[in-house]
Amino acid sequence: MVSKCRVARLACAAVLVVTTGCASTSAAAGFRDMAKTVQDRTGYRLRWKQATPEDREAERALRDLLARPLSVDGAVQVALLNSPALQAIYEDLSLAQADVVQAGLLSNPVFSADVTTAEREALDPNLIVGVTQSFLDLLLIPAKKRVAAAGFEAAKFRVGNAVLEKAAQVKATFYAVEAADQTLAVRRTMADAEEASFELAQRQADAGNVSDLAATNEKTLYLETRLDVSRAEAEDDAAREQLTRMMGLTDPSWQLAGRLPDLPPADATIDRLEEQAVRDRLDLAALRQEVQTLDYALSLAKTSRWTGVIDIGVDVARLKDGHIAVGPRASLELPIFDQRRAPVARLEAQLRKSQALLAERVIEVRSDLRAAHDRMRHARQVAEQYRSSIIPIRERVVELSQQEYDSMLLGVYQLIAAKRSEVSAYRDYIESVRDYWTARADLELALGGAIPAPVAGPRAPEGPPAAPSSSAPEPPVPAPGEHHHHH
Repeated sequence: MVSKCRVARLACAAVLVVTTGCASTSAAAGFRDMAKTVQDRTGYRLRWKQATPEDREAERALRDLLARPLSVDGAVQVALLNSPALQAIYEDLSLAQADVVQAGLLSNPVFSADVTTAEREALDPNLIVGVTQSFLDLLLIPAKKRVAAAGFEAAKFRVGNAVLEKAAQVKATFYAVEAADQTLAVRRTMADAEEASFELAQRQADAGNVSDLAATNEKTLYLETRLDVSRAEAEDDAAREQLTRMMGLTDPSWQLAGRLPDLPPADATIDRLEEQAVRDRLDLAALRQEVQTLDYALSLAKTSRWTGVIDIGVDVARLKDGHIAVGPRASLELPIFDQRRAPVARLEAQLRKSQALLAERVIEVRSDLRAAHDRMRHARQVAEQYRSSIIPIRERVVELSQQEYDSMLLGVYQLIAAKRSEVSAYRDYIESVRDYWTARADLELALGGAIPAPVAGPRAPEGPPAAPSSSAPEPPVPAPGEHHHHH
């Protein structure tokens, strides 16, 4: 009897020791790891709103950013500090951490009580109580925790990749806003020029110097350019509203720091970028961890498929002579009808599917990288062609047209037509520079981090020229504006 009591006490003590070990449900440590990875790759800081002193510091940083005109990096930082969508994504870490904690816990013990009217040595009423605990749970906890930990690592990578996607989207939208602002300025300049041309044509028609047809054509052109201004204003407002929403702001009163940035001196070549992307992309890292998680889960399922459910426990009864009787209890599931074939087959299929998805994603990552690099390269070529050739030629045409007009060898409408072509070239150049920076943001996302510095080469042309001036000195033909002559 004594030996049975001692065994029961030891069993109860073992259960208590295991069940008192409690892991934290906070995912703060995992968030810090993920945030450090993002900051190392991009330089941007993250915050998870959890009513901590760091929240107040982040709020001050947010107010400081919004108190001055925003650069592209400032806009991205505002979004990463303030976006409710990211705050929702961060909660995936809490869900994964909860799975880690749950995997480390034993199932609750089962209390049982038996009452019988049969004549027994126990005191009336004949009551025997017992406690049963799953022994298999205790053996499988390390394997379960390994599965959950791998799942938590996958969640960290997925959240980090979502942050990088958000940064790329904000950058592309920011460049769209800058381009829309500059395009609007160009449209307004063109409208001012057409207005001057229309007013001149109207005066000449009233004086009988030009036909009604010519005057009507000028009026049509003027009205069309005013419509172009209205469309540009709508596009500018829409781009600004989209950026406001992406930054998580309710007040669209923020200001831009300037125009589209200059093109960098050179771009990184495609060499070795594919390998870097396959190595560093966080979405690929998440898929690799999902494969590892399923592999661990499959190993666990195969290990436990033949053991079934094993429960151990003790029964306790008080005898008539005052002694306590303690006896062991054990039960073992016999895997006769259900040998866990279906769960194992399901996990094997999920593992093969995950491996195939990983292989497919590697192909997509390489293709995305090449496509983004090609778009960036072609956009640079177009922008440089406009900057080095088309715009200088258009400016030269306006300059020569002005000289011939001053010498009365050219009509005013031909001069204004030259001015229209010049302004259109500015507009197209702005769009090509916008396309370059948008493709560059896509390339950063495809690469999974910052683009490495290229080997030093010839310096690229400067960035977008300012839009031509809208002032129109007399005679009523707008001056050519800010020309950048290239001889």
